[in-house]
Amino acid sequence: MRRELQWMRDSLIFVEHDLSMPWSGETFSFDASPWGCGVVRGHADVDLVQATGWFNERWRFKRGETMSLRLLSQRAIVQQVFTEKGSVAARQVQESINKG
Repeated sequence: MRRELQWMRDSLIFVEHDLSMPWSGETFSFDASPWGCGVVRGHADVDLVQATGWFNERWRFKRGETMSLRLLSQRAIVQQVFTEKGSVAARQVQESINKG
């Protein structure tokens, strides 16, 4: 992971983009592993791409503290269950998570 972050840091000087361009439905995802790097190109609804691109994660780094991604994932899961199934189901999921 550290090596990947160093590569990213060293590559940032080459990143350039015209922020006045419209959003595109063409998307790219990438990940690295000990065996190499993979890149996938896909297409998505432009509104979804824009909403995702505008998502601001800086709040996670207030006062130099990062929130646990596990905790954030758990909260997101419980919130989604609440939205789809209601408070009783969300409470059951939360209790199950708390039991570990």
